[in-house]
Amino acid sequence: MAKEKTLFACTACGYETSRWVGRCPGCGAWNTMVESAPIVTGAPAKTPKQRPGTGASAMLLREIPEDVAVRSSTGISELDRVLGGGIVEGALMLIGGDPGIGKSTLLLQVCANLCKTGKRVLYVSGEESAKQLKLRANRLGITSETLYVLAENALDNVEEKLRGLSPDVAVIDSIQTMYRPDMASAPGSVSQIRECTSQIMRLCKESGTAIFLVGHVTKDGAIAGPRMLEHMVDVVLYFEGDRQQEYRLLRAVKNRFGSVNELGVFQMTEAGMQIVPNPSEQLLSHRAKGASGSVVFCGLEGSRPLLCVSTLLVLAMFRDSEHISAAYGLALTVTMITTTILLAVYIWHDGKRVGAVVFTVVFLAIQFLFFFASMAKFLHGGWFTMLLTLAILLIMYTWNEGTKLERAQRRHMQPADCVPVLKHLHEDDSIPYFADNIVYLTSDPEMKRVDTDIFFSIFADHPKRARAWWAVSVETSDNPFTREYSVENFGTDFLFRVRIRLGFKVSQSIPAYIHQIMNDLSKSGDLPKQTTRYPKLDADPNIGPIRYVLIHKALMPESKVSQKGAISLKIKYAIRHLAGSPVKWFGLAPYNPLIEIQPLFLATERPPRLKRV
Repeated sequence: MAKEKTLFACTACGYETSRWVGRCPGCGAWNTMVESAPIVTGAPAKTPKQRPGTGASAMLLREIPEDVAVRSSTGISELDRVLGGGIVEGALMLIGGDPGIGKSTLLLQVCANLCKTGKRVLYVSGEESAKQLKLRANRLGITSETLYVLAENALDNVEEKLRGLSPDVAVIDSIQTMYRPDMASAPGSVSQIRECTSQIMRLCKESGTAIFLVGHVTKDGAIAGPRMLEHMVDVVLYFEGDRQQEYRLLRAVKNRFGSVNELGVFQMTEAGMQIVPNPSEQLLSHRAKGASGSVVFCGLEGSRPLLCVSTLLVLAMFRDSEHISAAYGLALTVTMITTTILLAVYIWHDGKRVGAVVFTVVFLAIQFLFFFASMAKFLHGGWFTMLLTLAILLIMYTWNEGTKLERAQRRHMQPADCVPVLKHLHEDDSIPYFADNIVYLTSDPEMKRVDTDIFFSIFADHPKRARAWWAVSVETSDNPFTREYSVENFGTDFLFRVRIRLGFKVSQSIPAYIHQIMNDLSKSGDLPKQTTRYPKLDADPNIGPIRYVLIHKALMPESKVSQKGAISLKIKYAIRHLAGSPVKWFGLAPYNPLIEIQPLFLATERPPRLKRV
């Protein structure tokens, strides 16, 4: 008897497995496995239809003709702006947005405009019937005689019509409703979206037809389906806006034929989407003339300057200039006092201690007179400055205390203790490679030792075998344009301790520097040559795949720490969370880094024993 077999697919990479797991084995992403339609096993499976390639022959780059890409105007200037000048022949474009935002309305207007220029256009709807599309067209006043409409969601039939009509432009609304009949999964599943998009992309390149795909979005605002969907298409557009309001924004997050910095502004009306030629006028229309508490500034969106209004919350709170002047005067005094203290500390450490004492006494005496005079207006606005000062001091104090606790609990290993064990793992062929290179980011500045957290991460759960392990620390130097690094290999060719020093004006995009260091060590013979037969994201043929690992600390409930220390750590972690993730700081987001959580304290209090009843 045939049985139903349930599959779970990763929405990020499309990996499929027969059981649910919290972390995708394919790409390492968490909570991305979703259940797909059950497959009947025991019955003979229908072999999917395999399509031949294009049959194209290899050409020298210099022999390829330099034809300028043919662009067709959509008749909507705002859309042409975002697309980079119009629709490119054979382009595959994906447009996503919330339900009811106006995606179908905009594309139907585009189809009508293209038909007026003599283009042959096909609108494929998998969600609406032909009569429903007719009603929408009548509402928009579209009466084109050369616009073809097809209500179909079987992709094989859609492809047949596309090849038969050979339209210049086509719209498929939406990609989540398309399905291939020779696949067992349901429409909208990860495998169906991936295969349907691949088939449409092949059709675009073979026929030269430019195709718009309409995509649904998830509750997080991302286009539903596997993440690779955005990598397969040429252009990704997002339609944004509040459905309760009339204005819509169109942005490009990917564009192989133009800039991604342009912005299109539309207004939803009874006649469909209308362009907003002067958005600045609309943004300033509700601003009262001569009103205090607001500032007009000019922002640049791509090549378009926009005039925007910024309301000063502080001015709105203080209500008049007298209260603001009181807060401002006290803020200047506090700033002078802190600057004097910092300068005095610098002079003291420079060896001029007598001068530091004289400087501190004289200047602080004068500045404290100003401070006490300004405090007379404490209730007239000075309270805000003091509140802000106390908040800054609290952040500095708790951050310093939390850092002290972290450093006090940090443990390190000497090379003699860790190298033999790592060498044994490196040579153990019974364990598959986790990656050719595993790169750990550490805050330890010392080069002659290894952080215990890294050692624990390598051997925790399942050993992370690699051709080379890397412990990398990044330091910021006072010189604004410093770019240098140091390497310690502990006498091995598989363990490397790297310290990168960058100026405070230099971009801290670590992957580019890591590749340079690896190539330098490979050329010098310190790092054995690595080759890979499969394509990689970084496309570096001389270096094997790299996996970045970040270790985050978590305060455990049973940790031996005072209440004051626990509060300091919680505030520090909250500030770090608001300031952003190291994944973004170091430019690691495209490389899907692995983030591990380890307990902060190894010394813990044993909880009371349970009583068996």
